[in-house]
Amino acid sequence: MPSWTLIESTWRQWRGQALTWWERLSEAEWDEVNGSRERLLELLQLKYGWTREEAVQQVETRFDEYASSNK
Repeated sequence: MPSWTLIESTWRQWRGQALTWWERLSEAEWDEVNGSRERLLELLQLKYGWTREEAVQQVETRFDEYASSNK
């Protein structure tokens, strides 16, 4: 997985792609996340009914795929 520091520093870019992955999160919730890994995981658990482990796996998988496709 890419360094979360990198994701935080380029959040606007990542957010644009993440909006298509997790459509159940509202614009206001994305504003609230604002690069926070913990808040993103909390919201994914809440909105999708996932365990923390499932949310972590989803985030890692999606961001790995994104990073690989944008090299």
